[in-house]
Amino acid sequence: MQPPAPFPAAPPIMVLASNRPLELAELLASLLRQEGAVIERRKIFLFQDGGLDASGARHWSDAVLLENVDIFRRLVPDGIPLPSYLHLGPVLTRDRAERFAFDDLQAEAAVLLGDDMIPGRCYLRTLDRLLALASADPRIAQVSADGDPRASLADQRAHSSRLIPLGRAPGRGLLRRDWLRQRRYMDAYLRCARDPAAIRALFQGWGVDAADTSYEAALGHACALTGTIRLGSYACFGRRLSAPDAPAFDGGDSFAGPDWVEEDVCRPVPPGEHELASLMPLR
Repeated sequence: MQPPAPFPAAPPIMVLASNRPLELAELLASLLRQEGAVIERRKIFLFQDGGLDASGARHWSDAVLLENVDIFRRLVPDGIPLPSYLHLGPVLTRDRAERFAFDDLQAEAAVLLGDDMIPGRCYLRTLDRLLALASADPRIAQVSADGDPRASLADQRAHSSRLIPLGRAPGRGLLRRDWLRQRRYMDAYLRCARDPAAIRALFQGWGVDAADTSYEAALGHACALTGTIRLGSYACFGRRLSAPDAPAFDGGDSFAGPDWVEEDVCRPVPPGEHELASLMPLR
């Protein structure tokens, strides 16, 4: 099978930021150095989370918010900052960005990048190819070029076009088609997202595992219930701040590891029936 043509629409980019000014600056600088991704045609938005929540608890100072907005305006002068002055947390910040992309902009696809990752220079080019693959196959709901941070660089290069199930990934590409299909499940989750007991009851009503009450678990269930799957590249085309289920790589917030592939080498092909079935979550 031939790889699909790159996704043609230059999807808008939603940058999700919290209290990491240095990391945000590095993410944005790397984003502007993308190769073969028509970055000059992309609309870039900053979804900066606020520091003070509805209960009056302070998560970070307003100065951090203003610093991040200033960094964004300086590095992405044509971008649009959309800060929230109320602390929403990562889940609701992401939901806010998705609703803006698909309800307000009516975008066919969107790219979400958290401030806990940095894209390599071929990240968006690779993600565009994966979005094209998902667009052509209604069974693929989300994609990412973050890769498996545990894989060695040699192994990544040896399997540069391999696809794997997608778990936690700070960067990903979404299609409006699938976002709409999953909304009734995700909206129900968000209504009780701060109440683990309510989430477990909700999941039990769906007939799925209720042990993990996280957003990623809810999204995985929503995909399974709509007969879709999330896929990512095996090779890392970006770095995340810390590996999933592991301490930060060097004991602190750092983009130092894992090794990543900097070359344009990912040529994903549509998975066959047997391969896709093996990756489809069981209910």
